[in-house]
Formats: sequence, C-alpha cells, structure tokens
Amino acid sequence: MVKINWSEDVVRSAVDFADCIELLVAFSRSDYDCRFSFSDFEDILESEIVNEDRTRLLQGEEVDEYMMYFEQAVTMVSKRANWLQGVYPFQAKSQQVFWDCSPDSELIQQIYLFLLACSASKYIPSMSGLLPTAFEELGRIAMTSMFSEQAQVLQFGPRSADRSILGWSAREAVPKLARKLNADLQQEDKLPVGPRDFGIDVIAIFGFADAVSYPFFATAQCATGDRWWEKKHEAKVANGLVEFIRLNLSHTNFLLIPHFPRIQLDEWNVEPSLTGDCVLCDRYRLCRLIESNRLIQKGIVPEDSSERLREVLNTIVNSINGNSNS
Repeated sequence: MVKINWSEDVVRSAVDFADCIELLVAFSRSDYDCRFSFSDFEDILESEIVNEDRTRLLQGEEVDEYMMYFEQAVTMVSKRANWLQGVYPFQAKSQQVFWDCSPDSELIQQIYLFLLACSASKYIPSMSGLLPTAFEELGRIAMTSMFSEQAQVLQFGPRSADRSILGWSAREAVPKLARKLNADLQQEDKLPVGPRDFGIDVIAIFGFADAVSYPFFATAQCATGDRWWEKKHEAKVANGLVEFIRLNLSHTNFLLIPHFPRIQLDEWNVEPSLTGDCVLCDRYRLCRLIESNRLIQKGIVPEDSSERLREVLNTIVNSINGNSNS
C-alpha cells in the first residue's frame, strides 16, 4: 500500500523521516513485523538511496552518518509519543519504532493515522483521491471543538455536504454567507455561477441573535500539500470575497494541515514567516482538538460526518488490520 520515494532530503529531516517510519510500521506491518530498526533502514539505503544501481556497498563513514539520521528520527518518534500519549499509536525503544495500537484501535488513534496518511498521500496512491476532501471534513470536526454548541460550523468547499444547504453555486452560497455574517453584499451580479469556495474550506459563526454587523466568525483553509504554507492567506475573506462581501473588520483565519512540522512542542521546523498571519493547526493541534470531542471520546464518529470520511476511516482500519500479523 505504501511506496515511499526516499531521498536525501527526507532522510536528513527528522520530521519527514519519522513520518516515513510511522507509515511503514502502520501500513506495511507484515513487511516489518510491526517494528522498524536500523537494519531495516540499511536495506532501504542499499536499494533505494545510496545505491540505486546496486553496484556498491555503503562505506563505514556513510553508515555512521545515516545511523545519526535514523537516531534523530527515532528521537522524534519518542517526542511525539510523549506529547500525544494515548493518541499516538507508536513507541520507540532500544533504537526501534514499534506499533503500539490494538487491532481494534481507538478511534483517536485511527484519526492520527488518517492525518499521517493525508500528509503523505503521495506515498499512498490508492487513497490519494479520497484523502484531501475527507481532511476538510475532519477539519470541520476540529473547528467545532473550539466553539460552543451555539456556534454554526460549516464546510464551504464545493464538494461538501454543507454546500447543499448554502447552495452549490457561488451565486447562491455567497449571499447566504453574507446574511449569516450580517454583512453587506455587493456586485452580486458578478458572482460566478460555478461552485467556487474562494479559499474558505470551513467557517465557524457565533451569532448573537441580532441583525447588527458582525457576529464572531473564523475561517479555515485545509491544506494537505507539501508546501502548505502557501495556502495560509487563502481563507481570509479580504483575499477571496472582498469583491462581494464588505467587511470592516479583521477576523481569525486558520490554516489546518495534517503535517507535523515540530521539532519541539514550542518550535516549528520551518521559518517563522511561513507560520505567521494565521492560526496554524498541525497534526498535534488537530489531534488535541478532535480528542476533546465527546463523541470521539466514546469511539463514535459524529453522526453529521460525511460518508466520505467514514469510508476513509474504515479504509484506514482495514489497512492496518489487514497488515497485522500479530
């Protein structure tokens, strides 16, 4: 199921390397006996990274260098296990990474694996078509966890079930959104007939049961691509809908990503400029938000979740259980 395109860049990044080890342990468990060690990595080195034509063996200094990268990745797995505790389905011990999840894994651990798969969909071609849209649905659940039950949290993406409420056409959906925001609509005749989302994948609105502008609201863009930071501005109404909805205020914009770009709990592994001007919710924050959902605490996918999300979660479970030889 998993085919990783190994490269020097992946190996030298403890974050990316840790993701790859997690993918192999979870989704190729029968190949790796539910654990991954440096000897397993050496086989990969000889065949896929250092020696693509298989004409030479690794030299001593090269082995030491790759051992260092491997140890850094295992340390990253240990950090994640410490940060996420029962949410995290792996453990690191004696310089090996082990599967630490029951065959009928807890839902929150399944969700961690789902987020891992979303961040590495290029390595899982059989699921790559389903993952991005299902991730938007999970983003809605995460956003719901931030607000009280009085808030309305909707997907605005054109392929979401919520657009059947607002209207598939942007010409229908945008005026309805403006009314929910008690905001002025302008140039309505220029709205496209197609199902545009204007960069907004999820929107949360906390109304005050009045008609005065504006209720509290927040928007989110869901980004699964490797260059996720390029999406951080898209969810701002001022960037996408400014031509049609007049707002005289700033609002909170989130960027939701399935990636885990942390080297410490208080430090990203990318430049600060790439994470600014938005509230960044990575795999850690999403797991924490979703973990707080009362239904998920009981192991139940919320009833208003789409069939797409349920299908993907079932595929995740079937994949990890099907690869189990324990």
